[in-house]
Amino acid sequence: PVEFFTGKDMLPAFIEELTGIESSICGLQYQSDHTQCFVQLVIKLARGVKGRIIFDRNNFMHSSCARQAPRVKELVDAGCEVRLLRPSHGGFSVMHVKMLIFDNKVVLTGSVNMTHNGLENNKEHLYRIAEPIVVAEMLADFEKDWKGAELVTALHIDQMMSNWQKRGEKAREERERSA
Repeated sequence: PVEFFTGKDMLPAFIEELTGIESSICGLQYQSDHTQCFVQLVIKLARGVKGRIIFDRNNFMHSSCARQAPRVKELVDAGCEVRLLRPSHGGFSVMHVKMLIFDNKVVLTGSVNMTHNGLENNKEHLYRIAEPIVVAEMLADFEKDWKGAELVTALHIDQMMSNWQKRGEKAREERERSA
């Protein structure tokens, strides 16, 4: 009921679960922008899979991931419900969880973000958990956070995309200056 992955074995584990979704996916993601994963997820959403994802509020608005903003917009456009969470502990507290629950039966969790760096470059760990009691506990934790998380609106999406475009413009200006 528990499998461990690291290195080049993590991406195939994600793709296997994403292509096998039948009815629902929910989870918490700190950062997320992996192209191949998002293609599979958007295909499933277009076929009627119910999606609910919670992102860290600050990272959602100002992600360091090069592709996160357009990828999240694709999810929302495909019908995924997205919410934002910022722990109330103050200071620099963040929602740093990386966890996805597939069809209320299987959990992928660990240190890895569903990003190109996380799945292709970084040293990360990924666990696939199919133990029903553990999956139920993680689903209950997700549902508690879902109820308290802030619903993403069109205004959030517009602000996220604007911040992403400004970040890209700033990076281009810096490259031109250094050249």
